Amino acid sequence: MSKAGEEALQRICLLNALSIASGGLATIFMGDEVGLLNDHDYLTDPTRAHEGRWVHRPEMDWFDADSPTAQRISSDIRVLRDARVASRGIESPAAFETGHTAILGMNCGQDLIFLNFGAIPLPLTLPSGRINRLTGQAIGQRTTIDAWDVLWTAAAQ
Repeated sequence: MSKAGEEALQRICLLNALSIASGGLATIFMGDEVGLLNDHDYLTDPTRAHEGRWVHRPEMDWFDADSPTAQRISSDIRVLRDARVASRGIESPAAFETGHTAILGMNCGQDLIFLNFGAIPLPLTLPSGRINRLTGQAIGQRTTIDAWDVLWTAAAQ
């Protein structure tokens, strides 16, 4: 996969993480889970052209639903969903200061989530004894969050 393609998948995961961690019920429209693109053909149909919501309602491409890109997006969503459930983040999340304008910090239950909306990796200082809930790996107090990345941390058990 090209660097641009990988960065696009990272940004899709980043936005899905924001939606899933933000509290309430995360909405995934049909096709989002497999990276289905908008369909502007609705503009040629006089019965639908007046309603812009049709752009997000293309015909499902079942062949593409099995593509490596679709599998990656679906897998990322499952991992994020599992992290949200494990965090027990049922109350409203709150943003917190991260020291970087490109990084949004949020809590979800007892978890601390960092979303890097920037194009460069950035350093972070975390409380001690954290793990990356998305990978299960231990994280040091001083770490780096990659460009367009999600770092969903939990207290180590």
